[in-house]
Amino acid sequence: MSEARDNEGLVYIETGDGSITLADYETGEWYHNSAGAFKESLVNYAEPAIALLGAEKYPGAIALLDICFGMGYNTFTFIEALMQTDLPASTIQNLSIKAVEIDKSLIPAMIKTLEQPVYPILKSSGLNLAIVEMLRELLKNGTCQGRVSMIPQGVSSIDRIDFEICFDDLRLSLPALLAEEKHCYDLIFHDPFSPRKFPQFWTLDIFSIYRRLLKEKSGKLFTYSVADAVRSALALAGFSVYRTRALGRKTGGTLAVADATGSNSFGLNLIPKELPGLFQFSPELFFVLDENELEKLTPRQAVPYRDPGLSLDRAAILRNRQNEQDLLSQES
Repeated sequence: MSEARDNEGLVYIETGDGSITLADYETGEWYHNSAGAFKESLVNYAEPAIALLGAEKYPGAIALLDICFGMGYNTFTFIEALMQTDLPASTIQNLSIKAVEIDKSLIPAMIKTLEQPVYPILKSSGLNLAIVEMLRELLKNGTCQGRVSMIPQGVSSIDRIDFEICFDDLRLSLPALLAEEKHCYDLIFHDPFSPRKFPQFWTLDIFSIYRRLLKEKSGKLFTYSVADAVRSALALAGFSVYRTRALGRKTGGTLAVADATGSNSFGLNLIPKELPGLFQFSPELFFVLDENELEKLTPRQAVPYRDPGLSLDRAAILRNRQNEQDLLSQES
């Protein structure tokens, strides 16, 4: 796979579907699956989200929270796919998207992502240009928040799009979000680097806040991670947990639905044994956890990452989890 360095020093890597990604300097991890950056955002986020919205006959307004926005693929692909979807008679009156990203140096990568040919409807609607201009203005002025509101041209499925991006630490921005926007989101896309590298973004405490930000019974969270500590934390926070379809060599991602009751202790009884009726129309997209996945959810492996004050560093979170696991081992 080819690499190219731009004027900002970012190294772009061509993935399997021809779209580009980056390698993170600190962790060495790629931002996306080698099978395809665009394809990953389509399979893990856009397609399943749109399928579930379609099963619920599309609400008049859709609110999405995109966490760890990165290069922007998940949101951009979701909008592109939604614009191409054959909706029922009524259109979506408003699509509202709030993106949170800590790394402002990624703005050139966001712009480069939008300039790829995989987003023809974004380009023809004028949204592509509007977002690029806003991002360039942020880069020029040094500000940390930008917003675009517009009526997309030539698009019959969405009347209005509001896109807002905030450059901030997720753990600093969540309390303010919760104070202002409790139970207002239909969707959350959660896409930080891996839990072992950044456990502070995969804690039970963050997922518990998400549970309160999402609409009761209908709100949904999507993530690529299938880690036991992540799935158990989602279940403990009051989500029903399912698997989404695989991409490349990976086993699939995770769908969490805000329709369950939280618990103080994890047990396999918290994991649904069958798909709700609205999932049945698309069995190739959603799955209950299989026996192999459930076998891995042992009490020790299911210990979640914890950060009650949203302030602990990586080492402390990992150390506390290890201590909790050791205690469980001694008791067994």
